[in-house]
Amino acid sequence: MEEQNNQPKPQGLSNEEVQLLLSFAPRVLCEGNDLVDFARRLKKLRDENQILFERLYGICLRLRFIEQIRESRILVLQSQDMDRAQTQAEYQIGRLSTYLTATCIDVAAGKDKTYKEFHEYLLGEIKGLSRSPDHNGLVATLTQSTSEATTLTKLKGWIDTLLENYFREYGVRRAFSRVIFDLPAWMRGWLADIYFIRDGDLTMFESYRIQQWRATTVDERCARIAKYLFDIRNRYTHTVDYAPPMERIDDFRLAFPTVSGVQYRFNKFHEDGDFEKPVKLTVGLAGELNFVESDVIRLVVLVHLRKWLGLVDDQSFIERCISRWTYRRTCFNLLRELEDNLQIINAWGSIRLHTFPYGHLDLPLRRLTADAAGELASHWRDRFPADDPRFRSYLSTLEIVNAKIDDFNAIYADKHAIEEARESYAFFDSLLNDNEIWRITQLGYEVQMDLSTKLDSNS
Repeated sequence: MEEQNNQPKPQGLSNEEVQLLLSFAPRVLCEGNDLVDFARRLKKLRDENQILFERLYGICLRLRFIEQIRESRILVLQSQDMDRAQTQAEYQIGRLSTYLTATCIDVAAGKDKTYKEFHEYLLGEIKGLSRSPDHNGLVATLTQSTSEATTLTKLKGWIDTLLENYFREYGVRRAFSRVIFDLPAWMRGWLADIYFIRDGDLTMFESYRIQQWRATTVDERCARIAKYLFDIRNRYTHTVDYAPPMERIDDFRLAFPTVSGVQYRFNKFHEDGDFEKPVKLTVGLAGELNFVESDVIRLVVLVHLRKWLGLVDDQSFIERCISRWTYRRTCFNLLRELEDNLQIINAWGSIRLHTFPYGHLDLPLRRLTADAAGELASHWRDRFPADDPRFRSYLSTLEIVNAKIDDFNAIYADKHAIEEARESYAFFDSLLNDNEIWRITQLGYEVQMDLSTKLDSNS
């Protein structure tokens, strides 16, 4: 104890670190437009509770790092031609993201005022035992047993009971429960409704179990969710489970029939990654699922942290966060999409460097992708880049180019004779000389550069 009291006190964050926090915390914590009030609340927390402020700083840094991992995954791994190694890398990044987000819960919980180290707890239990009726019985058992094996068995049983009681009262799992039950009622209710958890596997013929789950109280479901989130955090460091987390929206491959007006979606996987083994179902999430599991855990952390700043939220906060994250994720998908399209056009251009038959021309020609671009144009018309004239020009030009690719494929995709091949390459040559091809290349690079700058500025 004396050694603990002589430990140096924390020096606090430097002014540079405080300014860094002010630069990215509003976006990490999904704050609204009143950034002046938000900065005032941060400074107030720093002045009144420096330890809590430093914990907030550390968690925000970790959440930003998790976001960078996930966004880098989109740019580096997600493409139209992902191989098995890239898919496995994606799962590993997904597991890491989910684990790191879950660790923010016990960091946020900290140690409450009643926390005791195990040696303190043990001393208290021994003192309590000496005053209890069990004392003489325990001493007699340990000193008068007929064999060493009996003594060791009794001692082990006593130690196991002590450890179990200690972890129940002071362990990390308790920290998860404390954070979950410290959430406002609206957040606990949303969490209880979004998850379905059952020990063991679930088959398509057991939908009644979902009804049983939803029939339990919110507190009962939240207690089970807290245990599950702790298991996510604990399992990552102790196992190499193949079971992938729900970290890609397109991983939700299996949807249960609607039960009580709610449809749960499950990430299915084959045990140990062996496709010969039966499919298992992991924990289910309910709803439209335009978010992933680490988003759910992140919302738990954010609502808890924002209470430190005296911010009062309601369920609209969830919608605001998911909308922002979806928008930003779609922007990164657009960057990946632009890169793929530009690579396709550059590959076409390289074919022209060869003499006839221009190297190997893969038929049919691949259409340029516009999934993310179309989503931005449909759902975020008033936000960059959808509100930029160059983006709109890119999108309209892309439609023209894809129409010409379709024309080319319809006429020449199945031609194999040499003369017909000459015709197809001549048509292909004219396609590459089309002004629209060069225009979409220029527009693609411009949108790509502007969007990269905008995202890097943490807007």
